[in-house]
Amino acid sequence: MSKKSSRSGENLKESLLNSLEKWSKFSLRYWWDCPDRKNLGCFGTGYGGWGVQTNQKFIGAFGVMAAHPEYNKNGLGLSKDEVFDKFLKALRYSFASHKTGDYHCSDMTKWGNSWISVLGIERMMHGVMAMYNHLEDSDKDQLRKMLISEANWLLKEYAIKASKWALSGDNNPESNLWNGSILLRTALMYPDHPNRDKWVEKGNKFLINSISIEKDADDEKTIEGKAIKDWYVGANFFPNFGLDHHAYYNVGYIIICLSNSAMIHYGFKERNAEVSESVYHHVQDLWNHARRFISQEGRLLRIGGDSRIRYCYCQDYLLPTLFFAGDYLKDIYASWLIKQQVEMIIKEQEFNNDGSFLYKRLEKIRENPHYYTRLESDKAVCLSMLLQWDSEKRNNNVAVDKQEGFESSMAGSYFEPEHGAMFHRSKTRFVSWSWRANQLPQGLCLPPNDGHLVEWDENMGGEIKLFGELGLRRKLLRNWQKSFPGGFVTSGEVLDSTDVRIAEGWTGKEGVSHQIAFAALPDNHSAIRLEYAVMPQRRTYLLELKGVKLNIANDLFNDMNREYFYEKGNVKIQGITSEKDVIKLNSMWVNVENKLGCVGIYGADTFSIYRPGKRRGFGESIYYDEICFPCKVGFWDVYGGDVILDTGCMIFSSVDNLWTKAYCRNNEAKQIKTNNGAVRCVLSKDVNGITYIFAANFGEKDKNITISLDNYTNNQARNLVSEKITKIKDGTMDISIPCGQAVIFNME
Repeated sequence: MSKKSSRSGENLKESLLNSLEKWSKFSLRYWWDCPDRKNLGCFGTGYGGWGVQTNQKFIGAFGVMAAHPEYNKNGLGLSKDEVFDKFLKALRYSFASHKTGDYHCSDMTKWGNSWISVLGIERMMHGVMAMYNHLEDSDKDQLRKMLISEANWLLKEYAIKASKWALSGDNNPESNLWNGSILLRTALMYPDHPNRDKWVEKGNKFLINSISIEKDADDEKTIEGKAIKDWYVGANFFPNFGLDHHAYYNVGYIIICLSNSAMIHYGFKERNAEVSESVYHHVQDLWNHARRFISQEGRLLRIGGDSRIRYCYCQDYLLPTLFFAGDYLKDIYASWLIKQQVEMIIKEQEFNNDGSFLYKRLEKIRENPHYYTRLESDKAVCLSMLLQWDSEKRNNNVAVDKQEGFESSMAGSYFEPEHGAMFHRSKTRFVSWSWRANQLPQGLCLPPNDGHLVEWDENMGGEIKLFGELGLRRKLLRNWQKSFPGGFVTSGEVLDSTDVRIAEGWTGKEGVSHQIAFAALPDNHSAIRLEYAVMPQRRTYLLELKGVKLNIANDLFNDMNREYFYEKGNVKIQGITSEKDVIKLNSMWVNVENKLGCVGIYGADTFSIYRPGKRRGFGESIYYDEICFPCKVGFWDVYGGDVILDTGCMIFSSVDNLWTKAYCRNNEAKQIKTNNGAVRCVLSKDVNGITYIFAANFGEKDKNITISLDNYTNNQARNLVSEKITKIKDGTMDISIPCGQAVIFNME
């Protein structure tokens, strides 16, 4: 971090201005002047769809810069005249290429009148309104035509739909929100239009059916003169505000929804207008949920993974969400979290050393300027929102910047059983499991003060990769989960490598049965993980076999260097390497930087660290190592029905390497015998020395089993879920475990 960063005392306004000014020069690398219309130009490709929206985010950012009285006081950016010129050309390009305009996009299409066409408009309007008094009457006329066209299309052509499940095609929380917002915004700006009241009516209905839950169907509370139940179309969110957008537990789109709430809130505030109650429907409830996914550095903890580029898009729109949360929702930690996230952005911008936000890390995505410029403009427009809203003194009520008490305000459990998602957070551990993650399944276990420690991609999901694997990698067959005070227990089965094709003409669809059982113990540190995988009934060729697969991010946000401790010492591993490598540690334990410990119980003779030699994640956007137990990479075959993974391990958050070593050497976790070969059982201690029994039934039938507990003097055990006491007699314990489920006992 340079001395000019907010970390060293530079105030937030300066940080935002300096960052945007530097970016203004970089943006010229992707600027395009229309060859046949010299008064038009755009940032990015100028294509229809996302190309238009990329340009509109540029408009928002450049509009704020052009209007800001302190822009470029340090000479870091384009001149104010250049910024105004680019803003005006880009805005006029947006008007002219719309269906109400007299031109076209650079791909010869025209944009507008679709379910998503107003998203870019919403994201640019703060910049447009900042410069509104500098626009010519013809520009204002074009703005009016565009907005009215979009509002009338939504009014007449677009039906409001909602569903909890993305695969229905009707899960529309964010689009309902931005479409409702543009209807209210247009009605506010042009109250003389004959459709004004109809826009307001449908806008309210869109908004009430954006952050919506099933209980709304019976809610008699009145909003805008009508009971919520009478506005209600359907639920987009689960009862506890889980979201299945894009068919996975989507923390990021929870933030996108809240960011659009922020945009329409400030859209009204900048005109000193009264805001409709519908804008705030369940906003406080959703924020109370969303805030618990933010690490102390400001990174979102994506318990369901991410189908997009890491540290981009949804992460960026956390900034306007945080500003709104601090100002309107009175979250006393929002101001501090804003500074944390702005520092993240500046860190990468300084790493690039060319004013860009993403140029070096997203080398692969740069090959696609249509997508790459979209990502650059996301960061620019979000920074500009903060700058504009702050300059309007909209955050007078934001509490003082503070960190004390932050984790206490985040603590507790979350459980969404229908979706198979759960977490528990404390000062020392954020632990979660999601069966319907983007790269399913996915678990997390890390200190909440280090969100940069992990990568989501099938984290703790293990990996079995067959030769010829194509298409869908995994399919969820079943899942089961229960919560208890301070933790949870879950188990489930997925099929790995569900689509295998080998030239010439051979295909296989049955996949590999892969079962996992996971328990978060109530000590705020520990988790137990068991794994069992069986090959299909045929000869099969493998490329990779990885138990556990704990992903440790190792990129610029940790200065591309990780230190791992193990039995014989420690090793420092640089993030970006030119080689694929497997480092066998010859150790039954490993600790990451005195923050995260792993101890093997059974199933392998060492932990290994897999290094891929390149960035991965979507778009090859992040480098990460994998801690595996076991790890085999190459090309080999196994015969049908073989058990290829049968492992158990402990994972500890916020413990150092000496503690991890002692735990392993003292044999504090061990496999114990049962009278049934399909059941796996371990007996282990948590960080407080309390003993637990964790057993999982990986068989095909319900099992009554006997556990051998020789040398243990306890006479009873308590089921953490049911609170039922089971007696221990003559060193044995009899329990019942349904097929595919697990049990967790506290030895009393």
